[in-house]
Amino acid sequence: EIHNISNSELIKKSVASYERSTGNKEIVNFYFVSSANKKETTLLKQNSLIVSHRFINDAKANGLLIDKNIYAIVPADTNKDNRLSIDDAVDLYVSDYNGINLEKIGENVYGYQIVDDYTVLFTEVLDGKRTFKTHNGKTNKTETIKTVDGVPENKEFDQIFY
Repeated sequence: EIHNISNSELIKKSVASYERSTGNKEIVNFYFVSSANKKETTLLKQNSLIVSHRFINDAKANGLLIDKNIYAIVPADTNKDNRLSIDDAVDLYVSDYNGINLEKIGENVYGYQIVDDYTVLFTEVLDGKRTFKTHNGKTNKTETIKTVDGVPENKEFDQIFY
């Protein structure tokens, strides 16, 4: 069972399956409940802005298999405007289905897409260069595909341009 914790209401809410928050409710954490012992685990030790996420079951419905949850997270106020937003650096993380073993696989990511079974393609932007990488959840390997000069105009998460 997966639950989201929104910024506007930090309460536990029982849901059979996850649905995206509506309105201005930003997701700042998830908690997972074990079906075996009802033990609760939060994804993050400290609340952060979760810009986008894909759960294992989400991808199966779209015809591609992934064996890790994927999260685009703003962990810090990198532009120093006293709030977490898409304008800050967004890092890409993966975890097991139950939120355990959270691992950062990309930093200052401008977008990601599942392109093949177990494989996510993402774009990192560092030092004025755009680097395209893939991460295979089955092998837990990240590979660089290509690096080019320039920074994209927008960040793209879940088909939304920021």
